[in-house]
Amino acid sequence: MTQPIGCGSASLLLIGFVGGLQNRIRERLVIALGVVVVMATLSFASLVVPVAAASLLPIRRGARCMTFIAVSAISLGILWVNPLHVEFAGRTLYDRSPESAYFEDGLGPRFMPGHSVVASGMRFDFYFTGYAALAARSVSCAIEHPLGVGGRDFILACPAWVMNTYGGWGQQHSAHNDYGALLSEGGLLTTIATLMFVAWLASSSTFRRDGGLAAAILASYLVVANGGASLYQYPFAAVLAVAIECRRLSR
Repeated sequence: MTQPIGCGSASLLLIGFVGGLQNRIRERLVIALGVVVVMATLSFASLVVPVAAASLLPIRRGARCMTFIAVSAISLGILWVNPLHVEFAGRTLYDRSPESAYFEDGLGPRFMPGHSVVASGMRFDFYFTGYAALAARSVSCAIEHPLGVGGRDFILACPAWVMNTYGGWGQQHSAHNDYGALLSEGGLLTTIATLMFVAWLASSSTFRRDGGLAAAILASYLVVANGGASLYQYPFAAVLAVAIECRRLSR
């Protein structure tokens, strides 16, 4: 599987279509098989399956939103933070050394340095992953090029020394973050226009009462976009259409 995040995110989106199946048994079977495929990719898409589940919890809306935010934060932490040492009350709970490639030519300590958080008898040592480094580079790239560098040009216009998940170092990487790509490649004007469109869409539509599953998939997919999945594709638009309906304004 050469594109696990692509396969996982696409499968996640397709699950959002099954809410319209008339047969409840078939619906649950397709959902179960879809979740198995997503989990089998071992990608960031598999980490946000609990995010989708949190969006479907039969609890009050406020509690559900807080649970969604908490689970999303945990997923993003797994994506962006590489833990090295965890200590609590003088007891070591987790300890390991960085990959050998981290020290190659001193690149790791220079471009992806370690950090420590110490508070109330707790110590947490870590370094930010390549995903986090590229997200930060997207912001600095947008500052350097406020009008954007052009579609697909982040890889050349905004180089950054980053170690990938396989231990390979390089300067030319894509943003691996849909929001960062929009900001750095599209520029501030495109980003503002997109936010205005999203605001209009949110104000003129509402989630369908029978579109709970599709809405949950959309919510989780917004988190997946931090790992490189593109929001600008037809499956996302189709699930969005399934999940929302236009509000009829009274005259």
